[in-house]
Amino acid sequence: MVPYYNSVAVQASFLTAGMLVGIQPDALYQRWAQGALELHDALCRYAEPLYRVNAALSARYAFPGVFEYEVSEALGAWFGCMVEAEGEAPSADRVLQQLAELTIRFMAGGGHGQQALALVSELLPLSGDTLDQLAAIRGH
Repeated sequence: MVPYYNSVAVQASFLTAGMLVGIQPDALYQRWAQGALELHDALCRYAEPLYRVNAALSARYAFPGVFEYEVSEALGAWFGCMVEAEGEAPSADRVLQQLAELTIRFMAGGGHGQQALALVSELLPLSGDTLDQLAAIRGH
């Protein structure tokens, strides 16, 4: 049996690792201009939704550790790029939409995009417009 490492702390760790990939931390903190601790706090508030999505998927499918690289780390990288480009954190709606999209694309690679769409629509507070957009990518 493969060990199960999903926790909020693990998700926060992968978010942070992703945010710092290809970006100079000092430059990112300067662009953010609100303090390094505050940037990490803004990012890591999404560790809990990541944990819930991963736990729900892991209960149905076997992909130990892969979710963290394909979804959690990728979400952190996207978040870092958004901060670098805009100087501020993206809205919670944008982050949750990106989390849902990354999850659906990840699961669609294994033929489970429709199931992932149903799951994220249950677990994440997504608008109807967002769900319509996500439905278009579930099979890709």
